[in-house]
Amino acid sequence: MATAALTPIKLGSLLLIASLLTACGGGGGGGGGGGGGGGTTSSAATASGRVLAADGTLGDSDTNDPFAPLTANNLTTSAQQLPSTAIAGGFVAATATGNTGDNFATSADEFDIYRVSLSAGQTLTLTIADHNGGARPDLDLLLLNPDSTVAQSSLSASNPTEQITVTTAGDYFVLVLAFAGHSNYSLNLTQPGLSAGVNEAEFVPGELLLRYRTDATGKSAHTAAAASISRLGMETLADSGGGTVRMRLPTASEQRSQTLQALGIATRRPFTFADPQQSLRFETRYAVKAMARRADIQSADLNYIYHPQARPSDAFYNLQWHYPLINLPQAWDIETGSSNPVIVAVVDTGVMLTHPDLQGQLVAGYDFIVDPIRAGDGDGIDSNPDDPGDNQTPGSSSFHGTHVAGTIAAASDNNSGVAGVAWGAKIMPIRVLGQGGGTSFDIIQGVRYAAGLSNSANTLPPTAAAIINLSLGCSGCFSATEEAAYAAVRDSGAILIAAAGNDNSAQPSYPAAYASVLSVAAVDRLKAKAPYSNFGAAIDLAAPGGDSRTDSDGDGFPDGILSTAAEDGSGSPRATYAFASGTSMAAPHVAGVVALMKAVNPAFITPTQLNALLSAGALTEDLAGNGASVRDDTYGYGLIDALKAVLAAQNGVVPTTLTLSPSALNFAANNSSLTLTLATTGSGSVTVNSVTPSPPWLTASGSGLGAYSVGVDRTGLSDGTYPATLIINYSIDGSVKEINIPVTLSVGSPSAASGDTGYTYVILVDVASGETVASIDQASQNGEYPFAFTNIVPGDYLLIAGTDADNDGFICDAGESCGGFPTLAQLQPITFGEREQRGGLEFVSTFEVNFASTVTGQTALPDANLDGIPDARGYARRPSAPKKNGKRTP
Repeated sequence: MATAALTPIKLGSLLLIASLLTACGGGGGGGGGGGGGGGTTSSAATASGRVLAADGTLGDSDTNDPFAPLTANNLTTSAQQLPSTAIAGGFVAATATGNTGDNFATSADEFDIYRVSLSAGQTLTLTIADHNGGARPDLDLLLLNPDSTVAQSSLSASNPTEQITVTTAGDYFVLVLAFAGHSNYSLNLTQPGLSAGVNEAEFVPGELLLRYRTDATGKSAHTAAAASISRLGMETLADSGGGTVRMRLPTASEQRSQTLQALGIATRRPFTFADPQQSLRFETRYAVKAMARRADIQSADLNYIYHPQARPSDAFYNLQWHYPLINLPQAWDIETGSSNPVIVAVVDTGVMLTHPDLQGQLVAGYDFIVDPIRAGDGDGIDSNPDDPGDNQTPGSSSFHGTHVAGTIAAASDNNSGVAGVAWGAKIMPIRVLGQGGGTSFDIIQGVRYAAGLSNSANTLPPTAAAIINLSLGCSGCFSATEEAAYAAVRDSGAILIAAAGNDNSAQPSYPAAYASVLSVAAVDRLKAKAPYSNFGAAIDLAAPGGDSRTDSDGDGFPDGILSTAAEDGSGSPRATYAFASGTSMAAPHVAGVVALMKAVNPAFITPTQLNALLSAGALTEDLAGNGASVRDDTYGYGLIDALKAVLAAQNGVVPTTLTLSPSALNFAANNSSLTLTLATTGSGSVTVNSVTPSPPWLTASGSGLGAYSVGVDRTGLSDGTYPATLIINYSIDGSVKEINIPVTLSVGSPSAASGDTGYTYVILVDVASGETVASIDQASQNGEYPFAFTNIVPGDYLLIAGTDADNDGFICDAGESCGGFPTLAQLQPITFGEREQRGGLEFVSTFEVNFASTVTGQTALPDANLDGIPDARGYARRPSAPKKNGKRTP
């Protein structure tokens, strides 16, 4: 299609502008409650609405932002109250920042303390932001008893996250402690059973393992370092004269305190220890952290104690709620994709080829972006599909294809990261989307290459892809040329799967709406249509796409799809894991399930046979109540069911089972009623005999198969979390069985549940330049941030809101709240015409959740914050001065 390059290209969950947009007028007021988009003109437009703080959010009351109200929370007597499931964001500093204008320019902010009631099994996760604060920041997480003694702690030196799993229910103080540097952070409190358990590694208290650094000539600094360390009062237990040195701290507490002070470790602490051994363990960890920062030390470690153990599951798998939703764990019992590895092409922005959770999962791909400017990698078509970033806004890229690829086939059972749907499959990365999106021609060539057909690169892959995922789209962009191209690819035997689009519209989005392509709509965690998902006659089926605006299960994380990701805010891309939502996230679930089907029976699953199984109801769960073989315009033939699909591919026989949706019930502080759906697979007879709630505050109404209303009564219950069980007694062909559904109830103050992200800036960003042209800032008004912009010069703008906890002049950095209209994952420009008045604009802001990679070799935070150049991510909180170091100077 010749005009495709001038059309907005929808990337399922992300909107990239492919046309050259007219720059907006400059200037603009802002700050303290008013703002404009340029000087007053007769054609000026206006915009008003409100930003809503996501449920369960809480902003630190003493951040580094001098415009925010400051209430110290560094003592247990001034601790902030947290709901039992929450996400908080804040800032701490081990020493004064030294930056004029900061709240903590001349003083430290070592501690943030929160009060909370916790249940056994809850997990607390502290994510440390990569703030450019000089020395690499190091934050720790402690759980204190009501008497301020340490109950549990997480004190790693290099990991970007700290985690504690609560062992005993009770009232606690949560302490975020700055050991070194200064940084933003996010703190997540997760319900029991929703995150992997975390246990402190076993080590020898009081002992350290050191390696001395060598100089530029390779000569060891052993002699000088050993002499220096001996003056600290530590004892050398073993020294090979160039290898590992085993050291011991002084055994007497007074002498050990002197050693710690000599190492620069502060002894002023708002906590104590229950016994001397606990104190020794804490001080050993801190001595290791301090030694690791010395110039003469190559490495410093604990003297760990090892035991034989089983290999754990992926670190973040328990946050991938979307897999049990489609019965994927049951399907994995039959097939993981390893029997006959299937190649799935991801036609997208390319893939971060070095992402640790994609190693061993990739085959050779190609870059089909013709225009070097759009490509952003210095050339046109080439054989390198690595994603250099699409620079959606200056210094902020989507790495969309990396997220999609991880959902399909991220490495699994590798002690880190996330799981993929078909982790035995292989990903063929095809790069067709760059800065400003992608063109019809480039996309067609990429799809043809993936299918092993002739293309503009005059080359073919060694093995063609069996499945092609297209998490991209263009609304109303029908093209006969495209239609013929996709039909030819389907006729070659490749299965085409595409995102249905995120306009909440019945208008067809292409290529999903072409007859040769499966169009995938999105559902949320409760199996309801996602609010953004397209609908209509083109929809074939649905899959989890998530809704990052909500936290329906109260686990402290948004209900988005968690997968592999990357971020380039500090310059070079680095591997992360992130939540996103959209039909872009739904389509790869289907692509992965089809890969499992082809792995279990390679010859059986052709495009024609797949369509026949779909229309027969053999692949999906009926969500509309019409039967899985009856199509509707919201879900198509229903929600993809991995177990049914794999069994259908295996032998065409679907066994009879009872399925539950959801598999666990979590009543967050603002939820009193949830729906539980009991359904069946197979042709056997299933009878529900009883549904029994165990405690008196839990009720369930309904009968037989179908929907049950499960409710809770918090009357008389004190703040805290309460576990319970819903017992389902049922029979399959006369055989009586029983299953227990875990239930968790949170009781907390409504104000805590409604959310408060802290002092927030609402800004208008000129799409063409990426510049902030107007700003309004204010404290929360019962969890809301109303705004009204006047004097907006006609043009295209992004509407963004967020906090600036580190006072670098930019909102939406890691650890800061962020939101965008209509959602951050679906960020879309607003076009203002002359004298246009836009009211009722509303969107949600929450704290950024972006897990850094924890694979070996990736555990330390990147060094970008050590070079003195500010990170390029975020949005200027106010109209500001010219750019400096690639980033606007506040």
